Amino acid sequence: MLKYLASLLPRFIFLLCFAFPAAWAAEVPVSVTGLTLDGEIEGENIVFTLLFDADVRDDNAAIPVVVGDVAYLEGRLPRGVELVREGDKYVLKMGPAGGFLGLGSGKKTVSLRFASRAVKDGEWRSTSFSIPMASVRKLSVICDRDDLEIKFPGALDVKRQKSKEGKTQVTAYLGVTGKFEVNWKPQIKKFESELVVACEANSIAMASVGALRLDSIFTYRIIQGSLSKLSLDLSNINITQVRGEDIQDWKIESQNGKSKLSVVLSRPREGVYRLQVEGEMVLAKFPCKFNLPVITPENVLRTSGFLMMGTDSAIKLQVGKAGGLTQIDQNLFPKVAFEDKSAQKRLRPTRSMFAYQYANMPYAVDVSADDIITSLTADNQLVLSLVDNELVFNAAIELDVKESPARDMLIEMDTNTAWTVTSVTGPQVSEADVDVRDEPANVVRSSKARRVIFVPFKQAVSGAVLVNVRMERTMPAGSSSVVSPRFKVVDAKTERGYLVVAAEKGVRLKMSKVAGLREVHTVSTQMRVINAQQSYRFKDSSWSIEMGIERTISSIHSEVFHLVSLGEGVMYCSAAISYHIGGAPVQEFKVKIPKEIEAVEFTGADVEGWTRDGEICTVRLQARIMGDYTLLVTFDRQFPEQGAEILVGGVETIGTDSEVGYITVASSASIKLTETKALPSSTIVVDRGEIPTAYAGPITDPIIKSYKYVRIPHAAYLRVEPYSTVRPLEQVA
Repeated sequence: MLKYLASLLPRFIFLLCFAFPAAWAAEVPVSVTGLTLDGEIEGENIVFTLLFDADVRDDNAAIPVVVGDVAYLEGRLPRGVELVREGDKYVLKMGPAGGFLGLGSGKKTVSLRFASRAVKDGEWRSTSFSIPMASVRKLSVICDRDDLEIKFPGALDVKRQKSKEGKTQVTAYLGVTGKFEVNWKPQIKKFESELVVACEANSIAMASVGALRLDSIFTYRIIQGSLSKLSLDLSNINITQVRGEDIQDWKIESQNGKSKLSVVLSRPREGVYRLQVEGEMVLAKFPCKFNLPVITPENVLRTSGFLMMGTDSAIKLQVGKAGGLTQIDQNLFPKVAFEDKSAQKRLRPTRSMFAYQYANMPYAVDVSADDIITSLTADNQLVLSLVDNELVFNAAIELDVKESPARDMLIEMDTNTAWTVTSVTGPQVSEADVDVRDEPANVVRSSKARRVIFVPFKQAVSGAVLVNVRMERTMPAGSSSVVSPRFKVVDAKTERGYLVVAAEKGVRLKMSKVAGLREVHTVSTQMRVINAQQSYRFKDSSWSIEMGIERTISSIHSEVFHLVSLGEGVMYCSAAISYHIGGAPVQEFKVKIPKEIEAVEFTGADVEGWTRDGEICTVRLQARIMGDYTLLVTFDRQFPEQGAEILVGGVETIGTDSEVGYITVASSASIKLTETKALPSSTIVVDRGEIPTAYAGPITDPIIKSYKYVRIPHAAYLRVEPYSTVRPLEQVA
């Protein structure tokens, strides 16, 4: 019963359409009738001709005619009808002005010829695609040999017969399915067939100073035949690299005055083949105009693709004319990796990017290129200080880089070679490549020769950049004035900041000539400088300042503690000198040592060394100091124990405003001391308790003599005699 109802279903649909033709026609915008599909097999390739009548009932109708991996060869279309490829589909589109309705009623004939890609499966070859539905679809395939085996899966009424030309022809009718498939065994000997290739290009052009680089990947889709040689037409470009599988050789040939790239493969290729071509074109000095070079594949049906153009440098690109191109969004540009090798890096523009799509080659692009000038603004914090007869200039420069990144900067400095650049630092500064250059007037834009500091960066920078520069100069002895050095950031639109003048204690800088500076309070600046004397504000780089030097006389007072320790024939002496320095810092001290003292040592903080000239010893420190400082003088001498005459308190300070102190003689031996000469008027004998605890506390031996003095001279001459010994009583009653 079910089989019987199923057999009646087609008749029911037919009667329904016959009974209600108007309603059925209103639902179907395009109806296809009289469809025939004729194919021709040549070895492993097959070509089809599709013929049908179409009746259009909708002004904006569109119908897919072939869906699959096919390539359109030729055809005959009614006037006003357009054949468009959308992915793997060929679609007929018509409009109200040029469509079927605009040409009158009736059926119109459509004829298409296309090649279909064959797939290998052992000895069998097969191809498949979809065609429009029709009430009757007649199939026909002509074989290139009589013993060729052909199968039409799902087809009805398959017949094998001879054509008018005497070739084997297989005919059939396609069923209700929309997909057509044919299988055949090709002949053993392959015949050469016409090569049918489609190509897709993906090109990236990047402009830089002096050159334009072009990177193109061509994807060849071989629909029929095999690809063994490629030819590409070159415009004004030099080829630098050609990549691809199975490349035997590539060379540049000249044909009819045109350059062509010829690539020979070591074995024929089928299916899909990719070729990468890289080249360069020389650009004239900016600003300049040029035509974008186009590499065009030859002997292909059509070359469609995408184009990306841009730069990674401070270059401005403008497109004047673009023929044959449609601009698209940059995000829609497809990223193609050559042979799926992620390690192979392609050009990557980052500035002035343009993306285009094109349906066929060639295309034309007119481009103009110009430099983007970097805009610099500088905010400087400058410190000019005089320390220990050394003039030091420190500059903290905060750059603001706009418009385009900067790879280096120039700082114009003083032409006086006495100024030495000691350091140029910064987080983004390539310190090892910093250079000081003397540039003549005919080389630079300046009207006179200048001396500049070349400061390169580790990489191109933009935004805020910090650079620190330090310069030093040794002032001549007895200099009475100081002149500020020349300091300017070259090509800066604006340069402003603060200048702080500082000097060590004891030196006063008096301003004599000031230009381009406005005095401000020292606490109003953004920096804190020790011993700052004056602060100024400037709004351009044309400032200058000259200062006179006024030195303050140092005031030195000393207090000396002399300690003499007497042993068995040896006296150990030390003098602890406490200096009190005011007014101006000092770096050396002079001490008088009696000539009979030969071996002497000086100990103190930051002592650089000392020299002796007769009785005068000069002790030099590593740096100038102020305030309190302690210097220790030590020496020892031998003396006879019986009736020796010794000198105590002979060490004196030279060049001090005053000197006071104490003299102490200590010994654990049983001796007595007697002055052999009268004491100076500035020296008196004092009791042990009058010696300050800070001096007397560390002494471990008994103090047998002590003095106090208030000025020089203060030497005392003493005789050392042991006490006479008495024999103790032997018996006591």
